[in-house]
Amino acid sequence: MLNSIDKIIEQIYRLEAQLLSRTASGVIMADPHTLSETIAKISVLLAQLVDPIFDAELSYKQSRAKKYDDLLKKGEKKSPAAEAMRFDPELIKMENDVERIRNFIKRTEQIISTTQTHIRVQSGIARNEL
Repeated sequence: MLNSIDKIIEQIYRLEAQLLSRTASGVIMADPHTLSETIAKISVLLAQLVDPIFDAELSYKQSRAKKYDDLLKKGEKKSPAAEAMRFDPELIKMENDVERIRNFIKRTEQIISTTQTHIRVQSGIARNEL
């Protein structure tokens, strides 16, 4: 599952690179048409992350609940069992994977928002120049 998520993330990174253009004077934002097209593609890919992130989070919660139940069945008290859960390497990795993807989504949404603002500004400037 994380493999498919990583492939989507790689595609988004490649598309983000298209938001910028190299010129003789340096790096600038691409033209508004390219920006609009690119953020539409990125938005579609973000939508494709919704189900996998939900599945990853559900898997994490189910694993956590199962391990907690197993500890309680072995006679462990609730508080020590909860403490043991905090240090379980598998659960830590699962939680970190989910958090990494959530942070990536937030970051990408911020890039989209910034790009949309840039497009609006550039469109306004173009209208005023006409």
